[in-house]
Amino acid sequence: MLLTRYAQFVVRRRKAFVLGYVAVVAIVAAVGIQVLPLLKAEGFEAPSSQSAEVAHLLERDFDTRQPVAVIGATGSGGVNSAATTKAATALVAELAAVPGVATVRSYWTSGKPANLRGNDGRTGEILVYAAPGADSLAIARQLTDDYSGSYDGLEVRIAGFGAVFNAIDDRVRSDLAKAELVAIPITIILLLFVFGS
Repeated sequence: MLLTRYAQFVVRRRKAFVLGYVAVVAIVAAVGIQVLPLLKAEGFEAPSSQSAEVAHLLERDFDTRQPVAVIGATGSGGVNSAATTKAATALVAELAAVPGVATVRSYWTSGKPANLRGNDGRTGEILVYAAPGADSLAIARQLTDDYSGSYDGLEVRIAGFGAVFNAIDDRVRSDLAKAELVAIPITIILLLFVFGS
């Protein structure tokens, strides 16, 4: 009975309701757009969990940190060619100078170990570690923005937890924005169709 009275009330004032709805959506959209940059993924583990505490102890006592970025640097002349070695060594020096970076290990600067050389014979690996307390995700984003692509004849590809996390975060934000841009106009059109007749 209550719903019937409410429906009759809405139908009698359908234009006012649609206009009111559009006004509310416009206000909410204006506020919501300001919130979108703040939406981001916040991680996959609870800092107070036992596994997180053990990971912290291992990092503190045994230096088992995971790298902020894992970089593959590919040279056209082979991983041991003079040109590739020169460019990669310069890249490692630049990476080490990035604020917040504590250590950089690479195929070229760590004695050319086989486990840091790619199977293709043209790619060497560079591991970038953040300083304690540094913002790992911000460092990974800076490295991706500044060094991904071509560098002095090298093809540089950046992966690792920070880079992948940032890529997922960017995709989530982008998809949320697209979903809202599609959902709101469709809802308005449906309301106009339902209440406009």
